[in-house]
Amino acid sequence: MIHVTITDLETNEVKLDKDVNAVVIGTSSEGDCAGGGIGSPLELAFAYKTAVDAMTELENENPAFRRSYKLLRAVEPLVEDDDADE
Repeated sequence: MIHVTITDLETNEVKLDKDVNAVVIGTSSEGDCAGGGIGSPLELAFAYKTAVDAMTELENENPAFRRSYKLLRAVEPLVEDDDADE
């Protein structure tokens, strides 16, 4: 069992405070990425589905999110290509 607390750092609102059996983690900062998963394959699949549902809800509540996401995905290969030249 893993305890997860997710807090919005701008508002200090706790978005999630729950015991879970699996965690899917991802982050990105200035082109660097990290990711990980903890749990059995079935529990990870459930955690991934929950994360996808949360992102869909975020997209539905914030129409600009989808446009921003598409823009970032389009620019991502260009940023990676620039890093390869160094």
